[in-house]
Amino acid sequence: MSMLTDTSSGKEEAKKPRRANFRRWWKRYYLRQFPSRKRMKGTFAHKLLGNRLLDPGLWTLSRDSVSRGLAVGTFMGLMPFFGLQIVFSLIACFIFRVNVTVAVVATFISNPFTAPGILWVQVMLGRWMSQSMEPADLSKYAGALKFVVTNGKALMLGSLATSALASLVAYLLTIWFWKGISKWWGLKHHHPSEPLDPSSGPAGP
Repeated sequence: MSMLTDTSSGKEEAKKPRRANFRRWWKRYYLRQFPSRKRMKGTFAHKLLGNRLLDPGLWTLSRDSVSRGLAVGTFMGLMPFFGLQIVFSLIACFIFRVNVTVAVVATFISNPFTAPGILWVQVMLGRWMSQSMEPADLSKYAGALKFVVTNGKALMLGSLATSALASLVAYLLTIWFWKGISKWWGLKHHHPSEPLDPSSGPAGP
């Protein structure tokens, strides 16, 4: 029995280095796929946009840049800018100096799988919000144009409402989650002889 136990524990110990190597490879592979401040330096975009492109707020992972980046990406992702969510998200990142990677990833909240449900909710919400408005004269429209005129106003109202609410929730949840992680990190790495700083964390303020 003891031999079986020793054999199984030996196998588990042998797996640990392989798991660690796999996690290291996974992180390095995916980090290479994202743009960074170092990679952008000297590129055509850097020459075109200037040193504003190298602003640390666009590339560093801090509480403010991540939370605002998530809010920007969520807002743009839920707006009906079909195929242009990432473009508008990048422009907003450049203006407001928020994390580019987080914002771009957050735009994928709307994708081929979720978009039909999101659009339906937005149109229904927009119709409910625009009940007091006068209906447009649809007699001169037909086909797809009639559909756009019928639902366009409702879609814009609904998308603005859902985008604003979702981006606010994403921002507040990120701040709350970041504070929780920072508190946990401070307790984990706190030495009994040192005063505990609740604002300390793995990264960012």
